[in-house]
Amino acid sequence: MAIEDPASWLTDVPEIVRCIYRHVEYINTASARRSLDSLILCLANQRPREVASTLLQMWPSSDSAALAMWETMFSQKQTMENVLRETLGVLQEQKLRGLPGFIPEDNCIPHLALLAHPDVGEDDLEALRHLQRLLKHPNRVTYSVVLSALLPASETPVTARKLPVLLPGIIQGLHVARADTKMKALLLIGNVMDHVKRKQASSIALQVAGDILPLFNDECSQLQELSICLYNKVMQAVLWYHKRQLKKVVQRGLLPLFFHLSDQTQSVAKASLEALVTAADFLKQGKLKHLAQTEQTWKIAEYLLVQDKGKVEKYLQQSLPYLQHTQVALREAAVRFIGLAAQHCKDQSEMKIHEICSILRPLQNDEEESVVSLATQTIFILTRPREQLTSSWCRRALCCCLS
Repeated sequence: MAIEDPASWLTDVPEIVRCIYRHVEYINTASARRSLDSLILCLANQRPREVASTLLQMWPSSDSAALAMWETMFSQKQTMENVLRETLGVLQEQKLRGLPGFIPEDNCIPHLALLAHPDVGEDDLEALRHLQRLLKHPNRVTYSVVLSALLPASETPVTARKLPVLLPGIIQGLHVARADTKMKALLLIGNVMDHVKRKQASSIALQVAGDILPLFNDECSQLQELSICLYNKVMQAVLWYHKRQLKKVVQRGLLPLFFHLSDQTQSVAKASLEALVTAADFLKQGKLKHLAQTEQTWKIAEYLLVQDKGKVEKYLQQSLPYLQHTQVALREAAVRFIGLAAQHCKDQSEMKIHEICSILRPLQNDEEESVVSLATQTIFILTRPREQLTSSWCRRALCCCLS
């Protein structure tokens, strides 16, 4: 009723805001929470100044209830812009009237309001310092609120160029955030790289490259695609004198990118292919680049295993998590790769082959018949008596049954 007739119902805004504040953390059912969020957005759209003023007056430093209300208001760009504009107005009014506590020490909202409006003068430097401190050890909600406000601001070159100082905290927060918040962080980092000078973009690339890799295997396909695309941008942004520092990270990314060539989400597979071409170019591996450009998937696997025998054991270890992947295609790819890698191990002892087969045996109970078949055939080939097989025969057999 309040949403349908706000003029009649939403009269005492401060009292309504305080009531929501007292109860927001106790409303957990999805339908009730959607209704409450709609009410908060309605209030923010109808009376943004009163909502902002009330929350600023009563918000302690780390209050999750108030943070949840700000986060809801920030879920819609236009609402967020209006609320932050009114927040800034309230703060400037307090300052003119000489009221104490112009910007509360641990309250990120006033600092976000300052940054969201680049015409405020030198105050944004103080805002950056406070946000930098808050981002060193942020809780999830604070991190999400900050990113919700900064992401639209980062699309403006003037604001984006101020944000590199905040990136260490934003990158650190990637390890604890929800998938949707991680996506905001990656988009923000990409925006900043687009708007700063090439030398600074190269430095940012070094900061973020290693933290992007784990996101390739996130459950959210949108986050996977976004992380791979940013990784591609990172490799292209690095200047020649930084390339040596990034080389090991790029090498670590080769196998995950190879596996995601088989990803069932076509946009992820496409992004992986493009990033693999860039990685091959970065590492000056012309043959790998050609194999990627011509999409010769299993020749890529052979190339990786032959190119550096010393990395075969690392590749084996790196491939193990893909045996448990939710996608059938990636489990199949992992079985295929491990079967081929077994033939390139320096250690060809019976014990080593037994160890590799023991890794594959649980896949013989997989719910997908194709995975069971691949695992069974691979184990059969690998456990053939050594004297009956030549290495080349075994590889041909593996390539035949696993292709």
